[in-house]
Amino acid sequence: MVEPIFRAWLEPFRDLGASTLTIRATGITGHVPFDNVGLPACQFIQDPLEYGDRTHHSNMNLYDRLQANDLEQAAAVEIEARFV
Repeated sequence: MVEPIFRAWLEPFRDLGASTLTIRATGITGHVPFDNVGLPACQFIQDPLEYGDRTHHSNMNLYDRLQANDLEQAAAVEIEARFV
């Protein structure tokens, strides 16, 4: 039932590549405990670039692996989310 709300909220970010809404699980994140007790929760889908095979939770997870363009896009969307 919240799909129309999220779709309208994401529309201004379509040109930044933020347009996907899904009810499919995309992994275990901070929203899962809320879902488990029946409180609707959501998460942002991340680009899995090197997520599971190189940097995630490893000693290779260093600043030099950051993707500047991805960080700028995510920051723009998430900062705007605080004002909606």
